[in-house]
Amino acid sequence: MNNVVATSITLAKREKLSLKKARPSLTEVSVAITWHVSDKKGPSVDVDLSALMLDENNRILTEQDFIYYGQHASPEGSVLYLGDNQTGSKEGDEGVSEAIKVTLNNVPERVKRILFVVTIDEAVKRRQTFEKAKNAVAQLFDKSNDQEIARWPLKDDYKEDSAMLMCDLHRNGNGWDYEPIGQGYQGDLEGICKDHGLVFG
Repeated sequence: MNNVVATSITLAKREKLSLKKARPSLTEVSVAITWHVSDKKGPSVDVDLSALMLDENNRILTEQDFIYYGQHASPEGSVLYLGDNQTGSKEGDEGVSEAIKVTLNNVPERVKRILFVVTIDEAVKRRQTFEKAKNAVAQLFDKSNDQEIARWPLKDDYKEDSAMLMCDLHRNGNGWDYEPIGQGYQGDLEGICKDHGLVFG
């Protein structure tokens, strides 16, 4: 279980955190989402976390810059998908349900922003939205010691949304900023990728 320490910060939506200022020696982080299943009726909510490596124009250059459960690592290994939990966490369990690791110094210079997206698998078929993902929390960890740096509880009303632009890491000078976004999206992962220039053949 990852440790929530006293220095962890609770952020508001669109509140930026400078990693250079918060943790000057930071080299590896993991971006995560934890949720609880809202009830025992119907199929479990399978929330998937993905990462889009974007250029200065907010576009994906190649399919290799899209990291998700079907492609676990970027070519140079700077962004790594850590696993798929298909059922969420139990009440009272702070264990991370989905996480992606980023080695900050190894991210290619052409990548200016890493956008983290959450979607619900088979949302239309199962008639599910984020209303079913109870107590969802976006988290940022120092991967060297698994200590939480920051968290953002997803408290907005997302009952109409089956996807979300959750947060990002973006370059700020020679460092990186972390920012919760929380933009709901009524569509799927393919639609989000298309909006950022990646069309699957």
